[in-house]
Amino acid sequence: MFRYTNWLGGRARVRVVCYPHNGDCSLGVEPLVESCLKSKQEGWKFVRWGLPCEGKVLDPRQSILAAIRQVHAVREAVGDDMEIAFDVHTRLDLPDTLWLCNELETCRLFFVEDPLRCEDTHSYRTLRQRTSAPLAAGEQFSSIMGVSSTDRGGPDRLRTH
Repeated sequence: MFRYTNWLGGRARVRVVCYPHNGDCSLGVEPLVESCLKSKQEGWKFVRWGLPCEGKVLDPRQSILAAIRQVHAVREAVGDDMEIAFDVHTRLDLPDTLWLCNELETCRLFFVEDPLRCEDTHSYRTLRQRTSAPLAAGEQFSSIMGVSSTDRGGPDRLRTH
């Protein structure tokens, strides 16, 4: 363990944040709220779920409207002491992602994960300029080398493999 804690200047934290995956990606609100309340009761400090979808074909408008209802309902149910992470799974284009992020700004999210494809750095810069929602990305990065392309106007949180 010693050799790992000395990488990049030493240990940065005592604990690592973990969170459960809530819900089943359906358009419903109540089952998701129940799942998030159960996570809170179990002692989790975060809840997380993905862009809702009905069937195999994504209808962006339907999914965004459902996501807005879900996030507002979960925030009201779990209160301000829980963090919310919402994963878009890179399934929306820039205009739809911007609409979603702007609608969720008042919900005090921990982050909106993978709102766009990581390699689309121009769209990330545009998104960052037009929303205050915290953005997270990184599942598509294969190394830390991808950071330099998004460090000016890109995600607030970055995960690399």
